[in-house]
Amino acid sequence: MKLVLSQVADADVGAILRETFRVFGPAQVDVYAALIDRALTLVADDPFRPSSIDRSSLYPGARSLHVGIAATRLRGASHVAFYLAPTERRRVDEVYVIRVLHQAMDPEIHLIEGLRSLSLD
Repeated sequence: MKLVLSQVADADVGAILRETFRVFGPAQVDVYAALIDRALTLVADDPFRPSSIDRSSLYPGARSLHVGIAATRLRGASHVAFYLAPTERRRVDEVYVIRVLHQAMDPEIHLIEGLRSLSLD
């Protein structure tokens, strides 16, 4: 499936990688960038994968995947990708990434900005 990042999700990834570079250096930023990319590829390959979580209580069709799933260990990452899986009302060939948030952040507070930046025609 095609992956569509909201403007805010794209900015999230940029901010995450800048902070990773600042704290952990250039080698780790490459590793974490690849890990985020792998997690988003997993979402595109199977938005309903068993390791994803139904977040429809936050927004209809919303799901999440911990980036650490791509590393096969949760301690390998601190972020969660929130996305809209295909539904009867949305295109069945696209997955919309709403936000990529630190696991300590409250998604209920932060998802609305990502949803507003998506074009869900």
